[in-house]
Amino acid sequence: MAQFKSPMKFKGIKEGKVFKANEPFEMSIKRAEEIQKNVKENYDIDLNFERLDAPENNDNEKENAPKENAPKENDKKEDKK
Repeated sequence: MAQFKSPMKFKGIKEGKVFKANEPFEMSIKRAEEIQKNVKENYDIDLNFERLDAPENNDNEKENAPKENAPKENDKKEDKK
C-alpha cells in the first residue's frame, strides 16, 4: 500500500468512504490510478494524487549507479601489434 494525498474531496465507491481533500490516505497504486482514470473519464477533471511515501531522487540514483557488467577502464584490453 502507498500513501497519497488528493487535492480535492472524492468518494471511493469500492472503499465505501469519502476521502477529504489534503488528508493522507493509504491505497494501492493500481487503485489510485483507477480512480484518477475514472474521474477523468466521467467528470473531465484531471485528479492527480500526490504520492507521500515515494523515495525522492530514486530514478537519478539508478541512472547514476555503475552497471555491474560494464567494463571498467582498467579492464580494457590493449591492442598489441
